[in-house]
Amino acid sequence: MKTVSFDQVESIRLDVFLAKKLGYTRSFTAKLIKKKYIKINHQIVDKASLKLHYNDLIQFLEINNDKKNNFIIRIIYQDDNILVIDKPYGLLVHAKDKFDQEFTLENWLNDKFPNLDNQRAGIVHRLDRLTSGVMVVGLNQESIDSLKRQFSQRLIEKTYYAVVDGLFDDNKILIDLQIKRSIKFPNKFVVDINGKTSQTFLTVKKMDTVNRISLVELKPKTGRTHQLRVHLNYIKHPIVGDPLYNKKISPAKRMMLHAYSIRVNLLDGQLKTFKSKLPNEFNEYLK
Repeated sequence: MKTVSFDQVESIRLDVFLAKKLGYTRSFTAKLIKKKYIKINHQIVDKASLKLHYNDLIQFLEINNDKKNNFIIRIIYQDDNILVIDKPYGLLVHAKDKFDQEFTLENWLNDKFPNLDNQRAGIVHRLDRLTSGVMVVGLNQESIDSLKRQFSQRLIEKTYYAVVDGLFDDNKILIDLQIKRSIKFPNKFVVDINGKTSQTFLTVKKMDTVNRISLVELKPKTGRTHQLRVHLNYIKHPIVGDPLYNKKISPAKRMMLHAYSIRVNLLDGQLKTFKSKLPNEFNEYLK
């Protein structure tokens, strides 16, 4: 624990002092305070606007960087340029912020490949925490740049499988909607005419007429945040077990969305498709 004494006669806000002392922005120091990493005179404080006075003792709590990995991350493919992994359900790709203590895929990559020459550990795309499946990672700057270009130019083809509520009249559907972040609920996205264009190709693979659920294949043409979840909810077929967009209580043990395959161009010109088989929870639920 680092300790400093406030030796100024004139009072000053805590966040202003910390920003000057640590060299961070005030918004960042406000997060530090909110997460209760600061003590004043041995008492934890959580208000950035608190005024410091002469001889106040400021203590910086040490951040525990020993993040525990409770996940099994399977490597599907690896060469000198790329890594393809099977991301398990529940694993966060990036930390929420610098002081978050939850283990992430980025932590795993940094531990396994400490010499990665990229600030984001080679991660060029992401999956939601509640989505499992195949992800591709660049292992050097050339491959990272190549993958980023392929994603931006929509050259990479991704296929997902989902179990959704309801039955379908048509076996093939193109969902073409504009979506944007919800103003009322910032953690959600909604269909809005002022949003970004998003397209998903849907193919029905199986329908259970007794339980009124369907297994669908999804090929997103665009890669908007929560795109598949928003699209399926909007057409009245929300993903089973989706805690954000499906209000129906489900016996499913997880959100039933899985990234099944990804097709990319390797640096040597090969076009390769990598797959992750459906998790056991899907097969059990569909029975």
